[in-house]
Order: sequence, then C-alpha cells, then structure tokens
Amino acid sequence: MKIVTAIPVKERPANWVPNVNYIENDDGAPSLCKKLNKALEWAKEQEADWLCWHHDDLEIQTPELVEPNLRRAYADGVRVGGVIGALTVFVPQWWQNNRPVMTWGAIIQGYKDGREQLMADQPGYMPNMAIVDGCVLWIHRDMFDVRVDDYGMHLYDDDICFRALQRGHKVACLDVRCKHLSEGGYEFKDYQEASDRFMDYWRARAEFPVISGQKFKEIKNV
Repeated sequence: MKIVTAIPVKERPANWVPNVNYIENDDGAPSLCKKLNKALEWAKEQEADWLCWHHDDLEIQTPELVEPNLRRAYADGVRVGGVIGALTVFVPQWWQNNRPVMTWGAIIQGYKDGREQLMADQPGYMPNMAIVDGCVLWIHRDMFDVRVDDYGMHLYDDDICFRALQRGHKVACLDVRCKHLSEGGYEFKDYQEASDRFMDYWRARAEFPVISGQKFKEIKNV
C-alpha cells in the first residue's frame, strides 16, 4: 500500500520532513481548497493508493494503525477517512460545543500552553459517516480526479466527503489516534459567506440532512 502525505503550509518549515509534499502559498494555492486540489493532482502523479492530507500542527500518534484501518475501510467501500466527524449533516457547523449524539470519533486537542483535552464522542471505527474533519484526511486514489469547489479556507473537508458520497462511496471514521495542536477560530462573515455558497450548491444535489448511503440528485448542465 502506497500512502503519500501532503501538508498545507504558508511556506515550507525549517524542520521539514523528507518525502512530504508541503503545499505552499507560492505554489499558486493560497486557500486550503486549492491546496487540497493540488495535493490530489500530486498524489495521482505519484501513483499512490492513498493520500494522507493533514494540517502542519497534527500528529498521528498511532501510525501503525493506519494501514490496517485503510484496508478495512477500502473493503467496506470507503474512499475518504478521518478521525472525527458527523453521522449526519444538517448544516456544516457540526463541530460546535454541546455536540449531539450524531457525532462520532475521537481526537486529542492540544493547546499552545501545553494542555491537552480529549474530544471523544464515540471512539472507534465507523464506515457510515456523512463528513469527517479536514485536520486529517485519507483519500483513496478513486477520488484523485475529484476537485473540490473553492470556499477559501473553509469546507474543503465537507465538500470532498459529499463528493465521495455522491459517487456512491462511503466516508469513515478511522480508529487512529491523532493530536491536533490548534485552537481553531475563524472570521465569522467569511465563513458564513462560504457556508451559504456551499449550502446553495449542495441543496440542489442532496436532501438535507445528509446521511451515508443517500442517493444524490443528478444535475445536468450545472
């Protein structure tokens, strides 16, 4: 199994890791959506089986579990995986506090002051997700020809998951432990505009709430 790794960054770090593709702003991809599309193109050129895309502040703490999870996921029809997400999508903001039981997965949330917080909804493998968070994604080669719409720094993860479901594939939460050193945050107006465009596009193609296995609508000449 050939897994290649791409990490979106503003510029390549001083302590860069060999054989990792750091997709920089200077590559003509200032947004995360454009960076993901470039990563998909690159993974296809590398003739990889899976692309591992993750933020530069994410650590995969159990790398030995990645391949067994991906083999199981592929056999289950999964073509996009992550470690935490939602079983159904009403609106894109699934990650907010007081998350309902529709969420699944676990991740260690790290903070710059050294603190750690375990975000554990329903840990373990689940091959019937609607979306998974884009801090870490495993994307199969069957999806390398897909291109997500450009929502700037937002919603690339929701978009790639919906495109997998649209093709009849599954999205999975993998049983891999990761730590994400990010406290989040975004400019509300910018995100809301992106969210509105995302919902306008996908409401024409899917019945909300979206769940795994749902049949998407065929839209011609759009």
